[in-house]
Amino acid sequence: IKNTAPISFNVSNKSGVLSINNKPVSVSSGFETSWRTFIIGNKAGSLVSSDLLVNLNEPNKIEDSSWIKPGKALWDWRVWGYTTKDGFVYGGNTVSHKRMIDFASQNNIQYLLIDADWYGSEFNESSDPTTSKSDIDIEECIAYGKKNNVGIILYLNDVGAKTYGLENVIKQFAAWGAVGIKYGFMKGTPKQKVIHTQEVVQLCAKYKLMVNFHDSPVTPSGDYRTWPNLMSKEYGHAQADAKRSYYPETAVNATLINMISGPLDLTNGYFDLNEAHKRDKVFQQLPGTVVAEVAKLIAVHTGWMVLPDSPEAYMAKEDLFNAIRLMPAQFNGFKVLDGEIDEYVSIARKAGENWFVGSLTNRESREINLPLDFLDEGEKYKATLYEDASDSHFLENKESYTISITEFTKESNLKIRMASGGGHVLHLEKIN
Repeated sequence: IKNTAPISFNVSNKSGVLSINNKPVSVSSGFETSWRTFIIGNKAGSLVSSDLLVNLNEPNKIEDSSWIKPGKALWDWRVWGYTTKDGFVYGGNTVSHKRMIDFASQNNIQYLLIDADWYGSEFNESSDPTTSKSDIDIEECIAYGKKNNVGIILYLNDVGAKTYGLENVIKQFAAWGAVGIKYGFMKGTPKQKVIHTQEVVQLCAKYKLMVNFHDSPVTPSGDYRTWPNLMSKEYGHAQADAKRSYYPETAVNATLINMISGPLDLTNGYFDLNEAHKRDKVFQQLPGTVVAEVAKLIAVHTGWMVLPDSPEAYMAKEDLFNAIRLMPAQFNGFKVLDGEIDEYVSIARKAGENWFVGSLTNRESREINLPLDFLDEGEKYKATLYEDASDSHFLENKESYTISITEFTKESNLKIRMASGGGHVLHLEKIN
């Protein structure tokens, strides 16, 4: 996208006519237009697999991109108010952040995302993002993270960026040693947001910061090819965001529809599904099964896998959490195995010589055949299956699951079962 507004589409239920909505903009002579394309495939998964959108963008403009590193991140925001068995209560403070850094460093998690209010009330113009509030010492936190090989990602609100100067704030974040920013609540017309998004991404590149956009960002457009420090966008309904929870079919459709446009940050991976709504920043019960929460982390492509739960919630189900622990900082292969919009989806992602497969269903329980023809010929794989229990249900029994181990080959026939609103996770490790 250059300097024009995003487009949207309407389809008439009566006539079937497709109409395109595009607000007019004023431009000077010699301008470049954005690409407008249609992607057509034989099935829903063909659209997600297409590289067309990315390849219409200009090549990488960052000469040395070695500092750009995808990864998994703990996230403090939705953990506020979680009380541990030893009486510790998580909040927006350095004590909580250090506790999360310790967990991240021991469990193959590369980052900690510190969200809103760390420099004061996020919508207050007097909240200065070049400082931090009294119970948070950002410099100490970043230094502690570096000591433990955990990078710190800092939230930045549009109000703070424009009040105190975007480049001034980004420069300060870089001077402290942050590795990236999460940018929230951008205001303006669609055209203004397109242009400002580019400004944020390019200034972050200048100061070697990665960036993630939340809170109604402009549509992803494949521009992370040009600026690979653009890690993801919340182009969809992240679980528990906007003070609302979403139902299982939303995860299926986000994978098959929203993900066509690029990497998403939907903050999946809740384990404390029964009690999370009692915390400060989770406002409704979360519908889904805990196995589906892990499956979403595989199914949804992202640059930063932002994990919303507490260390203690993950360790309470450590055998299931081990699937997350074993996931790489970045997958290096992708295949849509099967899927139908509104119904279910199965996505395989490669991790070196191994694979993770995540499957999701809507509110209906179902069995599907899972093809394993993507595996190497003549090789055996140790298969760990993380499955919904026989009595799992997305509202009535969210946290039950089973784990089993077997062996598969390329020729194996695998039928998987998913509970109502549930999911399935398969980890395949090549046997040498």
